[in-house]
Amino acid sequence: MWFKRIGRRTSLQPMRLQPTCGMFRPSPFGCQGAPDIEACCRDCETKTLKRSIHPGIILDAPNRCFNFLPVGLVFATIELSNPRDPARLPCIVEALVDTGAFMLCIPTHVQIQLGLEELEKREVTLADNRKELCAYVGPVQIRFANRSCFAGALVLGEKVLLGAIPLEDMDLLVHPLKRELVVNPESPNIASGLVM
Repeated sequence: MWFKRIGRRTSLQPMRLQPTCGMFRPSPFGCQGAPDIEACCRDCETKTLKRSIHPGIILDAPNRCFNFLPVGLVFATIELSNPRDPARLPCIVEALVDTGAFMLCIPTHVQIQLGLEELEKREVTLADNRKELCAYVGPVQIRFANRSCFAGALVLGEKVLLGAIPLEDMDLLVHPLKRELVVNPESPNIASGLVM
């Protein structure tokens, strides 16, 4: 119920919170179903809970229960390098893994560290449906565990964002219970892929 299928991968589904009957309930695509949330909220009705769900975002709500708040953020430590300039040291970064995004996005300081050349400008649509023009750079070599791939990157934002295309290319999965990036257990030694 809380997972989303992307291609042949299962990953966390980001959930919206909807106020109902004086409490917040997990709500994938507006569904009000949640396991035993009423029993949970009876214990929390008189408390004010503050729970940080992401750096800089604090939920502060009196008489609201956040015990069933699914935190869908997954971070992974990856290595980025410039294959055209092997003399440059690679950057080891903490990347936000987002299966809803397609591309690798890097901040400007990572582009400068790796000495990546701008290939062209691309128009991208952001999560809030705004359009923005940004630089497309590359190639970038991405390494995670025993996997590696080459990709282009959009220069955008303040954190590295690892999207679905490099995840598929390296045959990686988001583990829904551990909330971490893992190598596909069906092919632990060599990355596999679909060619159709």
